[in-house]
Amino acid sequence: VKQPLPFETYYFTITSAQVIDFELFRLTGNYDGNLQLVDQFGQELFFNDPAGDANPGAFNVALNAGTYMLVVAAGTGSGTYEIDIDVQ
Repeated sequence: VKQPLPFETYYFTITSAQVIDFELFRLTGNYDGNLQLVDQFGQELFFNDPAGDANPGAFNVALNAGTYMLVVAAGTGSGTYEIDIDVQ
């Protein structure tokens, strides 16, 4: 099945409680990205799609030990981006 919108998924596991910052930076093009974080139980922890902002983020996110899925998607545009994930 071809997806109507481009997206990429990143999986990561943390072994103890952490506070983490997530941020997407558009590098080229007109990519209008958004971020979604889902826990190992399928619960959405956040969805950030700021209107007109190519660099969505989520800061000071307290996570327990577990596996998570970070989804980067765009409703419009194309180009390249970088994801920064910082453990505090």
